[in-house]
Amino acid sequence: MCENYEIKIVLARQILHCHFMTEISPKMPSEIATIFSQMPAAVARNLSEIRKSIFDIAKSSAEIGKIEECLKWGEPSYLTHHPKSGTSIRLAWKEKLGIYGIYVPCQTRLIEDFKLIADGQIQFDKTRGLLFHETSDYPRDLVASFLKQALTYHLK
Repeated sequence: MCENYEIKIVLARQILHCHFMTEISPKMPSEIATIFSQMPAAVARNLSEIRKSIFDIAKSSAEIGKIEECLKWGEPSYLTHHPKSGTSIRLAWKEKLGIYGIYVPCQTRLIEDFKLIADGQIQFDKTRGLLFHETSDYPRDLVASFLKQALTYHLK
Protein backbone atom coordinates (compact mmCIF):
# COMPACT_ATOMS: atom_id res chain seq x y z
CA MET A 1 0.00 0.00 0.00
CA CYS A 2 2.77 2.41 0.94
CA GLU A 3 4.66 1.67 -2.29
CA ASN A 4 1.59 2.50 -4.41
CA TYR A 5 1.21 5.77 -2.55
CA GLU A 6 4.86 6.69 -3.21
CA ILE A 7 4.52 5.80 -6.90
CA LYS A 8 1.43 8.01 -7.18
CA ILE A 9 3.32 10.93 -5.58
CA VAL A 10 6.23 10.48 -8.01
CA LEU A 11 3.85 10.32 -10.99
CA ALA A 12 1.94 13.38 -9.77
CA ARG A 13 5.19 15.34 -9.45
CA GLN A 14 6.24 14.32 -12.99
CA ILE A 15 2.86 15.35 -14.39
CA LEU A 16 2.97 18.70 -12.60
CA HIS A 17 6.55 19.28 -13.74
CA CYS A 18 5.65 18.55 -17.36
CA HIS A 19 2.55 20.74 -17.15
CA PHE A 20 4.46 23.70 -15.80
CA MET A 21 7.29 23.24 -18.27
CA THR A 22 4.88 23.47 -21.19
CA GLU A 23 3.25 26.59 -19.77
CA ILE A 24 6.46 28.57 -19.30
CA SER A 25 8.15 30.32 -22.20
CA PRO A 26 11.87 29.70 -22.65
CA LYS A 27 14.25 31.27 -20.20
CA MET A 28 14.88 34.85 -21.16
CA PRO A 29 18.47 35.42 -22.35
CA SER A 30 20.38 37.77 -20.06
CA GLU A 31 20.70 40.56 -22.67
CA ILE A 32 16.91 40.49 -23.19
CA ALA A 33 16.28 40.37 -19.42
CA THR A 34 18.48 43.46 -19.02
CA ILE A 35 16.31 45.38 -21.51
CA PHE A 36 13.11 44.32 -19.74
CA SER A 37 14.58 45.30 -16.33
CA GLN A 38 15.03 48.89 -17.57
CA MET A 39 11.32 49.30 -18.36
CA PRO A 40 8.58 50.44 -15.98
CA ALA A 41 7.00 47.43 -14.25
CA ALA A 42 3.66 47.63 -16.13
CA VAL A 43 5.37 47.89 -19.51
CA ALA A 44 7.76 45.02 -18.72
CA ARG A 45 4.83 42.88 -17.56
CA ASN A 46 2.82 43.54 -20.73
CA LEU A 47 5.75 42.99 -23.07
CA SER A 48 6.69 39.81 -21.17
CA GLU A 49 3.14 38.54 -21.70
CA ILE A 50 3.42 39.36 -25.41
CA ARG A 51 6.77 37.54 -25.50
CA LYS A 52 5.15 34.50 -23.91
CA SER A 53 2.34 34.67 -26.47
CA ILE A 54 4.89 34.56 -29.31
CA PHE A 55 6.35 31.32 -27.95
CA ASP A 56 2.91 29.86 -27.13
CA ILE A 57 1.61 30.55 -30.64
CA ALA A 58 4.74 29.05 -32.19
CA LYS A 59 4.46 25.98 -29.97
CA SER A 60 0.81 25.48 -30.91
CA SER A 61 1.50 25.49 -34.65
CA ALA A 62 3.94 23.09 -36.28
CA GLU A 63 4.10 25.28 -39.39
CA ILE A 64 5.75 28.10 -37.42
CA GLY A 65 8.61 26.07 -35.97
CA LYS A 66 11.37 27.31 -33.71
CA ILE A 67 11.61 30.94 -32.57
CA GLU A 68 14.97 32.69 -32.35
CA GLU A 69 15.18 35.45 -29.71
CA CYS A 70 17.82 38.17 -30.01
CA LEU A 71 18.37 41.92 -29.86
CA LYS A 72 17.80 44.04 -32.97
CA TRP A 73 18.47 47.76 -32.65
CA GLY A 74 18.68 47.20 -28.89
CA GLU A 75 15.14 45.75 -28.73
CA PRO A 76 13.97 42.18 -28.11
CA SER A 77 13.36 40.56 -31.48
CA TYR A 78 11.71 37.28 -32.44
CA LEU A 79 12.27 35.44 -35.73
CA THR A 80 11.00 32.17 -37.06
CA HIS A 81 14.18 30.15 -37.40
CA HIS A 82 13.22 26.95 -39.17
CA PRO A 83 11.13 27.06 -41.24
CA LYS A 84 11.24 30.76 -42.01
CA SER A 85 7.46 30.99 -41.87
CA GLY A 86 7.14 34.51 -40.54
CA THR A 87 8.57 37.98 -40.41
CA SER A 88 10.55 39.44 -37.53
CA ILE A 89 8.73 40.88 -34.52
CA ARG A 90 10.31 43.45 -32.21
CA LEU A 91 9.03 44.46 -28.78
CA ALA A 92 9.85 48.04 -27.91
CA TRP A 93 9.55 50.54 -25.08
CA LYS A 94 9.72 54.15 -26.29
CA GLU A 95 10.43 55.99 -23.05
CA LYS A 96 10.33 59.53 -24.48
CA LEU A 97 6.89 58.88 -25.99
CA GLY A 98 5.55 56.89 -23.04
CA ILE A 99 4.50 54.00 -25.27
CA TYR A 100 5.34 50.37 -25.85
CA GLY A 101 4.69 48.43 -28.99
CA ILE A 102 5.04 45.53 -31.34
CA TYR A 103 6.97 46.29 -34.51
CA VAL A 104 7.31 44.44 -37.81
CA PRO A 105 9.21 45.37 -40.99
CA CYS A 106 7.43 48.22 -42.78
CA GLN A 107 7.76 46.42 -46.13
CA THR A 108 5.14 43.87 -45.04
CA ARG A 109 1.38 44.46 -45.41
CA LEU A 110 0.75 43.29 -41.85
CA ILE A 111 -0.09 46.68 -40.35
CA GLU A 112 -2.17 47.85 -43.30
CA ASP A 113 -4.19 44.62 -43.27
CA PHE A 114 -4.50 44.67 -39.48
CA LYS A 115 -5.87 48.22 -39.43
CA LEU A 116 -9.01 46.83 -41.08
CA ILE A 117 -9.39 44.17 -38.37
CA ALA A 118 -8.55 46.37 -35.38
CA ASP A 119 -11.16 48.97 -36.36
CA GLY A 120 -9.91 51.81 -34.16
CA GLN A 121 -9.08 49.64 -31.12
CA ILE A 122 -5.31 50.01 -31.54
CA GLN A 123 -3.01 52.93 -32.28
CA PHE A 124 -0.50 52.35 -35.11
CA ASP A 125 2.95 53.64 -36.00
CA LYS A 126 2.41 54.11 -39.75
CA THR A 127 3.17 50.73 -41.37
CA ARG A 128 5.60 49.61 -38.68
CA GLY A 129 3.83 48.77 -35.44
CA LEU A 130 1.04 48.50 -32.90
CA LEU A 131 1.31 51.03 -30.08
CA PHE A 132 0.01 51.11 -26.52
CA HIS A 133 0.25 53.80 -23.85
CA GLU A 134 2.63 52.87 -21.03
CA THR A 135 -0.16 52.82 -18.43
CA SER A 136 -2.70 50.97 -20.53
CA ASP A 137 -3.28 47.32 -21.14
CA TYR A 138 -3.44 45.81 -24.62
CA PRO A 139 -6.26 43.85 -26.33
CA ARG A 140 -4.96 40.31 -25.89
CA ASP A 141 -7.12 38.62 -28.51
CA LEU A 142 -6.30 41.18 -31.19
CA VAL A 143 -2.60 41.08 -30.36
CA ALA A 144 -2.58 37.26 -30.45
CA SER A 145 -4.23 37.38 -33.87
CA PHE A 146 -1.62 39.87 -35.09
CA LEU A 147 1.25 37.76 -33.73
CA LYS A 148 -0.10 34.65 -35.48
CA GLN A 149 -0.28 36.60 -38.76
CA ALA A 150 3.30 37.84 -38.33
CA LEU A 151 4.62 34.38 -37.44
CA THR A 152 3.01 32.87 -40.56
CA TYR A 153 3.50 35.83 -42.91
CA HIS A 154 5.67 33.98 -45.47
CA LEU A 155 3.29 31.02 -45.65
CA LYS A 156 0.66 33.09 -47.45
